[in-house]
Amino acid sequence: MTKISEVLNLSSGAVYKRLNGTTVLSMAEFLELSKAFHLLLEDFLPHQDRVTFQFRPLVQPIRSYMDFIEPIYHDLMQLLQLENVHIYCSASEIPFFYYLQVPELAFFKLYAWGRSVWELPQLQNTSFSLSMMSSYGPELNLMTEMLDAYNQIDSTEIWHLNIIDNTVGQIKYYLDCGWFADPNEAFLLCKKIDTLFLQVKSMASVGKKFRTIGHIENAQGNLSLYNNQMFHTNNAFLVDYGKGKVLYNTLENPNFLKSMNLDIGGYMENWFNKMVKRTQAIDNTDEKQHTLYFKAIFQKIEMYKSQMKIVPV
Repeated sequence: MTKISEVLNLSSGAVYKRLNGTTVLSMAEFLELSKAFHLLLEDFLPHQDRVTFQFRPLVQPIRSYMDFIEPIYHDLMQLLQLENVHIYCSASEIPFFYYLQVPELAFFKLYAWGRSVWELPQLQNTSFSLSMMSSYGPELNLMTEMLDAYNQIDSTEIWHLNIIDNTVGQIKYYLDCGWFADPNEAFLLCKKIDTLFLQVKSMASVGKKFRTIGHIENAQGNLSLYNNQMFHTNNAFLVDYGKGKVLYNTLENPNFLKSMNLDIGGYMENWFNKMVKRTQAIDNTDEKQHTLYFKAIFQKIEMYKSQMKIVPV
């Protein structure tokens, strides 16, 4: 009662009339309460077919790499404060957290998104160069913390054999457009994809997450990895923390919609469970499928590297 009085700047009697229905709560008053108590209109309505999503670019366009990185970082830090957190992921391209295993790849992805999706003015006439990384120390440090946080959380992830196609396609597109300061760096990035999947293969083989290849003693969260051969999906993350669920779904990749609606969270949890039944385990629970999947991935990487008509480094 006291808090509501403070938010609405009303007497206790006036607040009581609004609570018992004698006085109708105005829309302006509702908006003030929703801000103060982090409420949504849907919280007051019966279950229905409408779901509220947050989409930050509508009110805060991304104007720098940090604008994209920081909200994800803060969400991860909050998750580390909770118990029994589990992440479900369906991926049509390599999830961003895995690029963080290889900083050069993460930096290229930020550049590609910055130039072509966010249309950052400072990148429109700037060719890509790995030497630019030295100017982004705070961003790279934050991404290292993000990787360590993600690696602490158990996850069930559904990938696809074509998971590398988007990134390799971006590398080739930028190479063809002459947007590499040194064309040999395109080949180097493809080699870094090799490095990344050696790391993923190493993690999947033991069902654990860790940062450096072979350093299983640093293993943290559990990793259940599946190969989706049947359904096309976009990148979606569902965070289950027991008392609630948060859905992140890409829109204008890598931008994403975010919803804490329990109905859509429960729906997506059921969807993930159905997908797991219809996909093949490629982690430590199925040695044959694990071997076949990563063999096919490495063959694709070699094929793409052979298409880069440049001098290997």
